[in-house]
Amino acid sequence: AELSNDRFLNKYDTIIIDEAHERSLNIDFIMGYLKQLLPRRKDLKVIITSATLDVNRFSNYFNGAPIFEVEGRSFPVELRYRPISELSIVGSDDDEFDDFEENLPRAVVSAVEECFQDAQEKGHPEHADILIFASTEQEIRELQET
Repeated sequence: AELSNDRFLNKYDTIIIDEAHERSLNIDFIMGYLKQLLPRRKDLKVIITSATLDVNRFSNYFNGAPIFEVEGRSFPVELRYRPISELSIVGSDDDEFDDFEENLPRAVVSAVEECFQDAQEKGHPEHADILIFASTEQEIRELQET
């Protein structure tokens, strides 16, 4: 959809492809497209990330692109887990699963708000980062709209 309106991806200065080792039609397509686009967009930066990638293979594919290896974490990470809900996905009927899916964006927003509130109470900086992993593009869009 993006490419039909902006085939040179002019509104982007950097494109990040995460988990590039997970082969899919989308990743293969964007890699091939970017390989053709990069000679026309010298200003465009492409970052390819993966914990298990054959880095030399990808560097060669992109005409000797530089390789940066980052080992370990360079910042503290706090993992928090919340109860999913009273709904049990395993063994539940379709109606309960639909309710769970409908409530998921609100649950994510609630968890983010809780994290920010907790950070403020502990005197942490107001501007912190939270990384949310969503399974599908539809989930991402639903989270954006919530």
